[in-house]
Amino acid sequence: MGVYTLEEIEKKSKKEATINRILGISVREYKEAATKANEEFEEILRTKRYVTAAYKMLMWFGVREEDVTAERLIKAIVVLKKLISALNSAYVASRRGGEGAEGS
Repeated sequence: MGVYTLEEIEKKSKKEATINRILGISVREYKEAATKANEEFEEILRTKRYVTAAYKMLMWFGVREEDVTAERLIKAIVVLKKLISALNSAYVASRRGGEGAEGS
């Protein structure tokens, strides 16, 4: 997989409808990479400590250890908290029959 600029992604997004085509990879490559990434991210979420999970997430995104700052950790913590909150809301909504899952 290559290196992309935001401009390239936006340009391709206007022409293509699927993620694999926007990224210029096969469906198989996308599915394999997505499955691996999903497993890795689930492991990060299982950490259960926000700061540790945030640190692991930054490493997973390719941030070098010497570039980990309090600001980056805080941003990663906010992302994790929002995702976990949305997942919890969706779970609760699914138990209630689907009400309240939107807008979390």
